[in-house]
Amino acid sequence: MLETFFSIPPILFAIFATVGVSAWSLLSRKILRGEKDFIGVGAATEMLSLGILLLFFLSLNGALGGADFDPASVPPVGWAALAVSFFAYMAAVLSSYKGFQSGEANERAVINQVQNIFTLLVAAALLAEPLTGPKVAGVLLITAGAVICTYRPDHARWKVEGVRLFLLSALCFGVGGMSDKVAMQYFPVALYAPVSFLGPALAALVLLGRQAVPRMKTIWKRHRFWMPVLALISVAPYVLFLLALKAMPISVLGPLMNTNIVLTAVGGMLLLGEHDSWKQKIAGALLALAGAWMIGG
Repeated sequence: MLETFFSIPPILFAIFATVGVSAWSLLSRKILRGEKDFIGVGAATEMLSLGILLLFFLSLNGALGGADFDPASVPPVGWAALAVSFFAYMAAVLSSYKGFQSGEANERAVINQVQNIFTLLVAAALLAEPLTGPKVAGVLLITAGAVICTYRPDHARWKVEGVRLFLLSALCFGVGGMSDKVAMQYFPVALYAPVSFLGPALAALVLLGRQAVPRMKTIWKRHRFWMPVLALISVAPYVLFLLALKAMPISVLGPLMNTNIVLTAVGGMLLLGEHDSWKQKIAGALLALAGAWMIGG
């Protein structure tokens, strides 16, 4: 069965991961419609996700190459990538949550597209990934499509503090993705994923402080059914992303994954009744999908 699973083309892992992130975003939106404790939901999700990944490690580590893993065989660059990933994702989640205290989700969706350009250029400079015309054009189309699809001028305040924090979050996510690319050369997925997820989980606990346990308990009781589902579809896309990353350049996979924002916008329109600016959403989605075809084809 696992042999069949690993025979799946990496681009399909990427597609399933992107759809999974969109599903996570839509379910998060559904839960948060009647929930005021945004950070509490985030912390509860991160902790449940970490628990799922630990079970994933214990049950599948050997089958996914962990049985043959020798820590002594990992060069310093591999351990450095693991450490950078841990702290980059921690900083990304911390700055993102803090950003929502002075900024809007609408602003974050736009600023987060900086990650596409950052990943494209830095991967070319540091990882020697080719910088081709179709790839550049595709990334620009994805970025433009995502901005068109999500930006609503009347919903944005553009406070400096929020912009700075969202920009920091986008760059940290970009750094985390490139660290993942390096680390996947040396670590098995089942071992690497829990360590990488530990950073965001700790960031969420830091934000909640002493109220972490009671607030998470309240969230779990209030959304007893949906929280495990949300955690599962938080974990699955990241694992699929790592599997795809073993064979795909991060400068291709990163922007492809960011098309989840247009899938989420269209999904919200179709599934959650969010019909505002529907022409804008469709136009942005078509641009982003054209860009995805250019860099993925």
